[in-house]
Amino acid sequence: GVCVQTETVLRQAIAERIKPILFMNKMDRALLELQLEAEELYQTFQRIVENVNVIIATYNDDGGPMGEVRVDPSKGSVGFGSGLHGWAFTLKQFSEMYADKFKIDLVKLMNRLWGENFFNPQTKKWPKQKDDDNKRSFCMYVLDPIYKVFDA
Repeated sequence: GVCVQTETVLRQAIAERIKPILFMNKMDRALLELQLEAEELYQTFQRIVENVNVIIATYNDDGGPMGEVRVDPSKGSVGFGSGLHGWAFTLKQFSEMYADKFKIDLVKLMNRLWGENFFNPQTKKWPKQKDDDNKRSFCMYVLDPIYKVFDA
């Protein structure tokens, strides 16, 4: 979750006109200790991003000199990883790996790897809502490969 110290640092950064980024640390714990399913982990990340953006909105003036400073995984301002295990990534890195395979623009793919975006392997379509034949794209293309490494 978002700690009090995080709010203090965000307030200070905004006061000093430093655009914040967010790093979701301790992913190893979510997988190994908490044994969260991919969708549960996505929902946790989504909730943290929303909470951080509420704090940012409290202290930042979007019409001010910095403009909009919200953190957004699809814009590359959120990293994920494990400091203990020494690995981290952004959606840009995963998009770079998949862009050629899907023959899709990097920025467009970054947008599809976060939020209410799903992939249906049968139709090869990217619907915006969940159904029985598709899976959230972040879970399928980002978390599932990481889970496979941890399960090996």
